[in-house]
Amino acid sequence: MTHDKSLRRPNVLLNALSPSTLSDPAVADVKLGNPCNEGDLPCQIRLPVRNFLALKYEVNNDEAACLLPETAEFWGRIQYLDGGDMMVGADTVTAEGKEQGRDRAYIKFYHAVDKYRRNQRKTPEMERRDSHGQLCRIVRLSVNLSNVPELDSDDVDHLTVAIVRSVKWEMRNPGPMPFFQSGEFSPLLAVDIDDLRCLVGRTPDYRPHQPRWEARYRRPDVMDDGFHN
Repeated sequence: MTHDKSLRRPNVLLNALSPSTLSDPAVADVKLGNPCNEGDLPCQIRLPVRNFLALKYEVNNDEAACLLPETAEFWGRIQYLDGGDMMVGADTVTAEGKEQGRDRAYIKFYHAVDKYRRNQRKTPEMERRDSHGQLCRIVRLSVNLSNVPELDSDDVDHLTVAIVRSVKWEMRNPGPMPFFQSGEFSPLLAVDIDDLRCLVGRTPDYRPHQPRWEARYRRPDVMDDGFHN
């Protein structure tokens, strides 16, 4: 996989393709959309990206930290070209657009979870689970594998990851559609963009002391792959 240097001039490339979109050469059948900018990797997402790299390359946390680039590209929208939902990063929605874009930030996604995370005596064993949360932004970064000699590679990998934060579910969820607590999120995660599933709509459940939202799928077919794992 080669790096497209024209990505360093996003406005030029955007204008060449369409007013506001970019087909990602690193991932098949994916379209990224504005807003787009390039800058330093923010402190608040360095930890989730480091954890993602540690899992991907099977290295320890210190080695994964050596793989972190200083800069990255940040995109606000993503859509799969086979008719998938347009998902919008909550961090990139302006104050004027929050009302229109708010629902398009809540998604279903997959991520790796240690099935023995509550028992530190057991060897970690990762398993793939589905989850629900809010898409924050899309990050494209270049990873220089030569920074970790143990990987024995001089390649530079170009990755596209989604920064998400999981919602916190109600302990007891009546009916087929679950409820999650209003404004309650888990720490940030970085996941591969291939692991984004679909948009999740929200219906407010008005309670006087503990407001919450009910999750509702806009596309019923996504219920087929195990909803409450």
